[in-house]
Amino acid sequence: MGPLSNTILFVFFILVNHLAQKWISCFPVSVCKFIAWYGVATCLDFFIICVVDMANQNLDGDLFKLYNYYEKTQSSGFIGFFLTFLV
Repeated sequence: MGPLSNTILFVFFILVNHLAQKWISCFPVSVCKFIAWYGVATCLDFFIICVVDMANQNLDGDLFKLYNYYEKTQSSGFIGFFLTFLV
């Protein structure tokens, strides 16, 4: 739900920016920069999650959820890693 909500919020920001530029021809530069950096963070969300889970050595984190599931059900977590990086 997290990446989907980030994407929806980013699309909302883009629409507000577009409508403000279209109707009033003015939008604060600092807010435009915030939206741009939020977009970068949204696109790189997976890599940020990977870095945080690896730095904290959190084996129950988002990065390892599919690995743990396939490790319990099929005794091989490789498919979980493959699906995680594929998605």
